[in-house]
Amino acid sequence: MENSGDIVPFMKEVLKEGPSRNMVKIYALGSALTLLGMVGGMVEMILLPFSGDSPADGKQTAELFMDKKRRERLLL
Repeated sequence: MENSGDIVPFMKEVLKEGPSRNMVKIYALGSALTLLGMVGGMVEMILLPFSGDSPADGKQTAELFMDKKRRERLLL
């Protein structure tokens, strides 16, 4: 399905046939994976401020930015 216009006819066809047992299993699996992805994303967003990957304060960030600008000027 290339665009969202294809989804409506596809869903009409699926609903016309009626849900089979295998189709319900696939929908349930997809829904469970989606829910796990959403929960994982929320946990990551909540724990992101506590990770030590980024500089702790703005001063360190500013120094890194200034060092980058100095290197660019030296290369020119």
